Amino acid sequence: MVDLESLEKEKNYNEFFAHALDIRPSERNEYWKTMVQNMGEGYIKFSLTKNRLAHDDLMQIEKLMSWSVLKDYDFFRIKRQEFGFKWISQCLKENSSPDSSCWQDLVSFWEKDRQEPDLAPRLLTLLTPYLPLSEPLAENPAHRARLMVTPYFILSPVIHSSLAEFQCKKPEVQNVVKSKLMSEWKANYKPVSFTQILKTVAHESCWKALVESSHGQWAHGASEDELHLSYLLLKAENALTPLEQDLFYINYLLSAPSRGEIFNMAWNRLQELSRDSQRREKILDALKGWSPLPGGLFADLDLAKRNAIARLFQKNFPEYIDHYALTCIDYYGGKKRFPDGNPALNCRELFEIGQSIHDLLPESSVKLFNQTI
Repeated sequence: MVDLESLEKEKNYNEFFAHALDIRPSERNEYWKTMVQNMGEGYIKFSLTKNRLAHDDLMQIEKLMSWSVLKDYDFFRIKRQEFGFKWISQCLKENSSPDSSCWQDLVSFWEKDRQEPDLAPRLLTLLTPYLPLSEPLAENPAHRARLMVTPYFILSPVIHSSLAEFQCKKPEVQNVVKSKLMSEWKANYKPVSFTQILKTVAHESCWKALVESSHGQWAHGASEDELHLSYLLLKAENALTPLEQDLFYINYLLSAPSRGEIFNMAWNRLQELSRDSQRREKILDALKGWSPLPGGLFADLDLAKRNAIARLFQKNFPEYIDHYALTCIDYYGGKKRFPDGNPALNCRELFEIGQSIHDLLPESSVKLFNQTI
């Protein structure tokens, strides 16, 4: 103990830590504990004063992190996070290639203590410029650490904690969570319920925060996969509105659907609309805000299915077919400005269908469209 006191006064960090555990566990009293904690914190502060951080210092700090007397000491953990963050920043600036040792340092650093909520977003901000610039190769063992480092890997401890509700309100976090949810949903080869998938991806409070943005997708439109995911999420959170249910099934039929259970439910849903003009009006008002308008159906190579669904719309929801056709005329005729480009991507295909299905489109619309092209 006397030798350790001398090393502490001399600030001889390497010798101190080389012999600190020589003290028997039964003799590691509060005095010894305070000495070790002071030296641990002092060592990191000293290491941070160097013009260029040293990898040996990182290794020593990470080794000390395994000592319970330091791991449970808040000041040491905070300074260790500061050093680790600066080291990763310095290392990646020098070499961010997929086989760089920086990625393994990052994985080891983050896996050892991922409880600091404020560090995760900062770390993600630091890494974002490097992630798309250094795509790893799965078959290359040297790239293994780089493969592990994803935005979700960084945010995972935060979005699985009670802090998830606050963090998941941030758009950049939502993008990461939705991307992970999408990959898990698509890779769901086992009969696992969507609710079970939600539990594995994030804390339940995270999904409550995502409900608002999921509602927004039905106001502006999104890809078919994104809308399907939004539908499942809102349904799981008991937040799905009747209009959103209608939009989901209508969009499904208009997006070159596959035959199956959802197809049958969507078919029946569309038949219900023939008896409710107000309901059709609400759906059409919502779809008018989408860009592009759903219409992949019109280019479906399965002609029998395509024509059958077109006839179904003609009978039960002709207003949408008319709106799509008029949008085509406005775009090609230059009658309106469309800053985002053509909102109706399958105009020619729709009017071709109109030639084979009687009364699908008004003759006046067909004539105007032919004049514009």
